[in-house]
Amino acid sequence: LPAVLEPRLGGPDIVADNARAARAVAADLHPLDYVLDPETFDAAAAEEVLRLAAAGEQHDLVVRAALGLISAAASHHRYQEVVEASRRALLVVDHPQLHATLGCGLAEQGRLAEARTQFEIALARLDELDDASRARTLADIAMQENLIDPVAARTHRTTALALAEQVGDRAVQSYCKRQEAGWLFDDPVRADQLYAEAVELVRDLPDGTLRLTLARLERVMATLSPQTAEDALSELDEILEFCLARRLDLMLVATQTRRSAALRMLGRWADAVSAAEEGRRTAQRVGWPRGEVDAAASASVARLDLSRATPGGDDAELATALRTAEQALALAEQIGWPVLR
Repeated sequence: LPAVLEPRLGGPDIVADNARAARAVAADLHPLDYVLDPETFDAAAAEEVLRLAAAGEQHDLVVRAALGLISAAASHHRYQEVVEASRRALLVVDHPQLHATLGCGLAEQGRLAEARTQFEIALARLDELDDASRARTLADIAMQENLIDPVAARTHRTTALALAEQVGDRAVQSYCKRQEAGWLFDDPVRADQLYAEAVELVRDLPDGTLRLTLARLERVMATLSPQTAEDALSELDEILEFCLARRLDLMLVATQTRRSAALRMLGRWADAVSAAEEGRRTAQRVGWPRGEVDAAASASVARLDLSRATPGGDDAELATALRTAEQALALAEQIGWPVLR
């Protein structure tokens, strides 16, 4: 809120004044609670809505403003911001969606016990939400449950997809299809079909470029093989440029890790080591343990390949490979990701 207007919020009914101001600012931020284009989202204005709504006891606006900030932060994989925004809003209003977003942020940081508690609270109170909000909440929880409880994740993802189809939420439909495809290890044809459907669902959405790139990355990850490695590397290089331009650090980690795998399949072992180590350094810098485990494991395998490819072997490279593998295992144990172990 412009400072010049602050004195007008000092009347006898300060709560009502703040409520009116919150609604006025929020009116220019549509949609407020579900950000489709984080590049055009006015985070400063959303913060102001959150502050005014809390002072004006407008709990619905508190939730919507917080979800907007959380959605924008999650789009850029800034999970500490997700945790902080969720906690701040929960101090004002106890809402199931905020428990779910808090759980998602905690899970991405490897704090699984805390995340489970938040998910249980959210799931027990789903009947407080409308169909669209239930779909988004279940899809977000399912994404995190994939590595914790795959059976529950599948159930929640199926429900989320059905709800999203009912309300016409194409972004959530695409999200659910991408998740499902990512776990069809034994059916690459069906996985590829689901990725194609996910791409079409978001192609003309306001943030289509970001969602399309995510779908492309996940599709490459799922279909990468020695036969597709050359084309995959070319596509991954394009995605890498996109990540660098948009400063999408966590997506950059995933891209470098998959580039390492493609380079290994092409026999470019030194380049594979470099790509994986770059991804690992980025994961360490931004504090993303799950990405660090993945990148470290890829670096270890690439170093083993490089050692084998060296005439007579390379004992130093082999020792580094084994040490890196041990570090990846230790970190996976530390953050409690059973599938990563």
